[in-house]
Amino acid sequence: MLHFSVQEAQLSSSEIWESKRPLGDAPAIATESEISGRTKAALASPLDFPALSDAVVPGDRVALAVDPNVPSIDKVVAGVLSAIRNTEAGEIDVVLWDEANSQTIDSIKAAAPGCQVVIHQCDSRAELSYLAADAAADPIYLNRHLVEADLVLPIIAVRSGDQSESDVTGIFPMLTDSATRHRAIKQCIDGEPARQMQTGNRIDKEIPWVLGVQLVCAVRVNDEGHFHDVIAGTIESIERQVAQIAPPTQADLVIASLDGNPQQQTWDNVLRALRTATRIADSDATIVLWTELSTAPDGLLLAIDQDSFDEESAQAESDEAAGLDQDGLPTWNRFGAYARLIRPLLQNHRVLLYSRLDSEDVERMGLGVIDSVSQLATLSRGFSSCGIVRSAGYTV
Repeated sequence: MLHFSVQEAQLSSSEIWESKRPLGDAPAIATESEISGRTKAALASPLDFPALSDAVVPGDRVALAVDPNVPSIDKVVAGVLSAIRNTEAGEIDVVLWDEANSQTIDSIKAAAPGCQVVIHQCDSRAELSYLAADAAADPIYLNRHLVEADLVLPIIAVRSGDQSESDVTGIFPMLTDSATRHRAIKQCIDGEPARQMQTGNRIDKEIPWVLGVQLVCAVRVNDEGHFHDVIAGTIESIERQVAQIAPPTQADLVIASLDGNPQQQTWDNVLRALRTATRIADSDATIVLWTELSTAPDGLLLAIDQDSFDEESAQAESDEAAGLDQDGLPTWNRFGAYARLIRPLLQNHRVLLYSRLDSEDVERMGLGVIDSVSQLATLSRGFSSCGIVRSAGYTV
């Protein structure tokens, strides 16, 4: 388990600040055996919403929309299921974001006996159901288990940052179809807000409303990437729990670490960390991503440093390589998506990566390699200010 220590790194910049999540007063750190009980208790007294037992109608089909990055996710899921099984609910489906690793999947299956555990497949038409159309009349599909459910309960990690930039339930775009996810990537690259629906509201905010999400189970995470506490409530009440990352000043060296268990060591979380780092870095700043990433880059991700790379050709190549299924959905090319989102972030910053990857692969991406704490300490001497973001995968 990765734990980045500022003291052990012996950083030497003249000004050093470290972001802290203002989590407020909370119970003592929960043991693994206590987490399920706390989760069940949170659902018995949600913020701005009746108890879960009052929201479930006998026979209701329930779908849990699960962020696999939640620390101690198996214990949290067990607590949610205990609360649901105290009602007269019917079938329960557990739908996981597709970034879940095998260890996380196995732990959730063990915690959810009698439930169908589904890994979202955004490019499988058979696993999707139509929900709505955006302002351009493009259809939006969601995982069919969510659309068919009577009650959808997201289980998410509360991510520090600007909640106005994302759907706090995690449903959009993580549990949408591949075409919608491609459109979301392009809008992110172009700096556009999510496409508006006919009402004029942002679609990422509208999707949970159209789906009928009323209650969210959210885990707040500490700076070490561990479970801090769990709260339940309406979307609006959970949004109020989002901690802002507000550095005292922009830094010319930013270190973003992926503290936490192996589920945190993914390209998805590297991207989250990098996006956060660029927002709090000076122009031309150096960014260090401190990880234990071991999944080797592939495909377009290895081509992002090439002069010939551009967004349109990358999208075309990704679609051509992936192909379309019989219903016209582009097969989801994960490394192509990473490439399209990461490349623009590298244009103004030098980025160094500490990881378990082969140095040649890292350098092919246009990233520098940093391989020790002592090397990081030496690097820091060349910068007047240094900002540190811990557990940066839990940011937006």
